[in-house]
Amino acid sequence: MADAALIIRLVELADSLQRDDTADFAAAMLAMNAEAVSLVPGAQYCSITVLEDDDSIASLGPTHHHAEASDALQRETGEGPCLAAARGGGVIRVDDLENESRWPEFGSAALVRTPVRSVLSVHMFGSEIPPMAAMNFHAERRHAFTDESVEMAQILAAHATMAWNLQRREQQFSTALLSRDVIGQAKGMLMERFGVDAYEAFELLKRMSQESNVKLATVAEKIITLTHPKSRPSD
Repeated sequence: MADAALIIRLVELADSLQRDDTADFAAAMLAMNAEAVSLVPGAQYCSITVLEDDDSIASLGPTHHHAEASDALQRETGEGPCLAAARGGGVIRVDDLENESRWPEFGSAALVRTPVRSVLSVHMFGSEIPPMAAMNFHAERRHAFTDESVEMAQILAAHATMAWNLQRREQQFSTALLSRDVIGQAKGMLMERFGVDAYEAFELLKRMSQESNVKLATVAEKIITLTHPKSRPSD
């Protein structure tokens, strides 16, 4: 079955992204989006719209500047299909922007500043994803997306979520290991400098962090730099 082959391909891609230690988060999502474009009938460009906790709006991994421009216009106007899908969930399909009345300000600007005429946006789900996100497909042709496009986009959004979660967890794990190592180095320096034990050194770090309102790992890194200016915390 085509659907089974598609799912296998997406799982393989998500797994390869997770295992690629050289790929940063943005590069991983760009690779996923580029693959998605080739799998959704009618799609020419793809991007992911992310609404962060601080209400900022980001465009992640746009595969073409037209997709990026469409996302930028939605940031400017505060409306559009990608934002609507991210905020309200579900699937939003625009068959022809010239005859679309749901987002008049965005629609007018998009018709002038981009060749995009069809948009398909699918809400993304996942515990590691910010409160609101959507995977978006763009096309210059009117009525570019079919029911099959919608079905494929939903499958892709689910697997993009999986890749996203894997990447974020890997980053969080690596950051936690690095922070632990940096704090350990700083503790050792304080123990040697002031003749205190490990517990007292850690309590001193905590107090410095609280008084300066700076993260513990950042305080530890500053101590290492001040003590040995030419050294860097080990990876």
